[in-house]
Amino acid sequence: MAYVEDQTGKKHRYSIEAQKAWDDAKGVQNAALHNTPRGSFETADIVFNLPENIPNPCLKIWKDVLMGDVFDGVAYRKVKVSL
Repeated sequence: MAYVEDQTGKKHRYSIEAQKAWDDAKGVQNAALHNTPRGSFETADIVFNLPENIPNPCLKIWKDVLMGDVFDGVAYRKVKVSL
C-alpha cells in the first residue's frame, strides 16, 4: 500500500529482501502478508532500498477504492509525506 515517489513521478516499491531481513531481525511477520483484524490496530515498519540521489522523495499510499471514498474524492491518493 505504501510507496515512495520522487519529483519525476518515479515510484519506488518496498524492498522484499530488505523487508524480510528487517522482519527476521525484529521477529515480526511481514506486514504485507498480514491482515489486521477488524476493530483493532497495528503498526508496521516498511523498508525501502532507495538510490542515494533520489530527488525530493515523498511517501504515498495506494489502496483499492471503497464505497465511502467516492464522497471524499479519494483524497488519500493526493497526500504526500516528505521524507
